[in-house]
Amino acid sequence: MKKIKLKTKSKLIIAIMALAMTLTLTVGYGFAWFVRYDEAKTLKLQVTKIDSEIYLSQGTDSNYNGIPDLLSRYSTDAQKAYGYPDTVTKAEYYKETKAFMYNGMLNALSTDVETTESLNYDLGTMYPSQIKTLKFSIVNNSDGNNDISFSFKDKTYTSEEEINLLSCMSIRIGKVTNNTLTETDESKYNLDSSDISVEFSDKYYFMDNIKDTSYSEKSLFDDTDKYEVKGILNHSEKKNDQVLDLWVQFEMETYDELKKHNENLSMTEEQYQAVSGTKIDFPDINVILELRLTD
Repeated sequence: MKKIKLKTKSKLIIAIMALAMTLTLTVGYGFAWFVRYDEAKTLKLQVTKIDSEIYLSQGTDSNYNGIPDLLSRYSTDAQKAYGYPDTVTKAEYYKETKAFMYNGMLNALSTDVETTESLNYDLGTMYPSQIKTLKFSIVNNSDGNNDISFSFKDKTYTSEEEINLLSCMSIRIGKVTNNTLTETDESKYNLDSSDISVEFSDKYYFMDNIKDTSYSEKSLFDDTDKYEVKGILNHSEKKNDQVLDLWVQFEMETYDELKKHNENLSMTEEQYQAVSGTKIDFPDINVILELRLTD
């Protein structure tokens, strides 16, 4: 059998056909790659805007006068029940000398510019003039600064006694400040200093948002009153201002104080005395964290 020899012209035609097929396949694969890339572009990158830890403690106050007991009055073994557990890492800006029993921690994580964490708490029985204190320690792990505020959730009660006790209650918020550092002082906070103060807000009365047997949610702050916690990108190491401790104090007001606050108080003194020494399931407290978009 004779071998068929391809002429130069035939070789050239085959080469051109092969090149055309190669280009066709290459363009096809290239188009497929661009399609996949275009689809990938539609994926949204979710950035965590709120990233905070909220530690909750309850003060031990033998006199119920709003000043928790000194931690030093308890034995070394007893002191182990107070403060934060060793397993919890928390940047401190002062050394706690008061007796606060650690209750737990929440992680506030959100890709939105605002998030709310709700907590339930039990204050036990309340008597006139008694003050009970919760402490919130807030650590901001996000890049941006956060504004902190509080509110209480809607709640409807089934008994007159419960709503009357809530009507007797007031609340105030206190910011803990370490006074060992001034604007001109370049040193870090003295964590062993006793120069610590708590600056309180005005009182908020629950009765102002009670109608019949229901409490209606209301923020305790306007935009100018909110507490700022610095983010990672803006905080000052010497101030440890990524951390903020706030006291939330509940007080059962005297009957005379309630009448001063509300001249049209409908509760009688007999009704007031009837709820003394009772307890109530308080409305859940909302801790509201907002990303501060402008300074």
